[in-house]
Amino acid sequence: MRIKKFTAENIKEGKSLVIRELGEDAVILSSRTMINPATGSEYIEIVAAIDDINKHSKATKIADTPKQENLPQEKTELLGEAIFLKEISEIKNTLAIINSNLKYKYSGSLSPVFSKLYKRLILNEFPENYALEIVGKVSNININVEYSPAINYAKEIFAEKIKILKPLNVMTEKTVAMFIGNTGCGKTTSLVKIAVIVKLLTNKNILIVSADTYKIGGAEQLQTMSAIVGIPFKAAYSPDELRDIVQKAKTDYDLILIDTIGRNHNSEENISELADYFEMAEPNLTYLVINSTLSNATTRKILDKYSKFRLSGVILSKIDECETIGGIIPVIAEAGLPIAYVTKGQRIPDDIEPADRYKIAELMLNIEE
Repeated sequence: MRIKKFTAENIKEGKSLVIRELGEDAVILSSRTMINPATGSEYIEIVAAIDDINKHSKATKIADTPKQENLPQEKTELLGEAIFLKEISEIKNTLAIINSNLKYKYSGSLSPVFSKLYKRLILNEFPENYALEIVGKVSNININVEYSPAINYAKEIFAEKIKILKPLNVMTEKTVAMFIGNTGCGKTTSLVKIAVIVKLLTNKNILIVSADTYKIGGAEQLQTMSAIVGIPFKAAYSPDELRDIVQKAKTDYDLILIDTIGRNHNSEENISELADYFEMAEPNLTYLVINSTLSNATTRKILDKYSKFRLSGVILSKIDECETIGGIIPVIAEAGLPIAYVTKGQRIPDDIEPADRYKIAELMLNIEE
């Protein structure tokens, strides 16, 4: 089977090219409208095939091989098996080409360097429109760029899109910071890590408050961690109690860190209950902790559901558990949210660091072809 890709201004012209090149027996495997990222103009891409194997095999039977009935039974079976395996192999190759065309549907319209860059972006889960935007911007910088410099240009482009929120240890004003996010995203561990870092680097008086009173042992666990690192702790068992704790503590403490129970972003009841605590705490800063292993679709939905909490910034947790963050960073950037911290393990306080746009840009392209 011979497979070939054709491009034309319209479908009629494309079909004419297929017939002219492959003949009347050609089969169109796929056709779609494409956009040239350099010009913005539309064109048609057609993938067609002709079954040359069958034609060749017929001619071979007539001209070169003895009739099957004259062959021993064993040879006949082996010949039939070989033909079958060859046809299976051709089908697999065809499906692989179709799958590649679907996954990297714009690669055929790009130069080899930009096609390779585009494929790497898609492999790293970049949204397609964002990948094309990056490719277009790199081509505007240098249309004849080599692959390695093209990667560096790409990193610089999306590093510029990443906003950074300064860490708590450099903030001078008194602050109430609330940590929110889904179940298991790493809120409590992130809070304690930040508390220890601020304590080590500054003279701030710090208070840790737990509003996580639903998870079994949640408050007790945080109280134990607070005692180990030598930071005062209080637990709030209702929104009103949280308000009273915060109001009284503002006089004596420079930094109040509030832990909350993990919530299911798909539950309106859960989000509403969290909103009650949020309103009573009146935080200056609200950190949304996001598990880095999430898909871009789930991240987008989480950002939408938590947007009512006047988010100050994002903490990316569990960086060490994901292959790439190429899918979620564009979503966070699109929401206009800065990134405050990045966490990469359970050790306190080692496995956390203030966000750095260039390090994040590096993590966005972890996967190579």
